Amino acid sequence: MNIELKKIAGKSLILVSNDENTVYGTHTLNLDALRSISFSYNDMMPLQNAENTLEKDILIFMLKSCSGITKNDIIPELTNYKNAERLTVYIKETDKYYILISFGELQPTLYKIYIEGIFEKP
Repeated sequence: MNIELKKIAGKSLILVSNDENTVYGTHTLNLDALRSISFSYNDMMPLQNAENTLEKDILIFMLKSCSGITKNDIIPELTNYKNAERLTVYIKETDKYYILISFGELQPTLYKIYIEGIFEKP
């Protein structure tokens, strides 16, 4: 398959909070003056679950484009993807984009959300 995804944004920290409700609420990313994307924890899929729905070449391209994401599959039933800070990586798919987002509790009462990468579909 010829990958035609375009990476339009790289890794960026978008939230640090000690409030769990804030982290698991709805967030809006402004891509530019005209485009924005909203997401919340409830409408994202753990990246390991997307392995069965995404074309393999697309997943490989995104992972190679986002440094620091690793797959932990020592115990197959507990397979997951983590970023460099060991936060779980999720994917949000829209009509136009794939967004890789990592977030969770880094230490007790310290929550972080990162955009690992935003990819525009052809």
